Amino acid sequence: MYAVIDKIEKNIAVLIWDDERKESYSLNDLPPDIREGDCLAGPPWKLDREETEKRRRINEERLNKLFEE
Repeated sequence: MYAVIDKIEKNIAVLIWDDERKESYSLNDLPPDIREGDCLAGPPWKLDREETEKRRRINEERLNKLFEE
């Protein structure tokens, strides 16, 4: 199961799981160099760049379709 970083404020990251649960974690407990929109697998936490890019492409395609009409 994956969690997406919804937002980062100060030293806290808000993660949204695939089942839409929201949880907050200290940045100290997460991989370094994460940013909003990244997909994490875990715990234990691991940044999944491939899944992140896949989801970004899907979301970009959805947005493009919305604005084409």
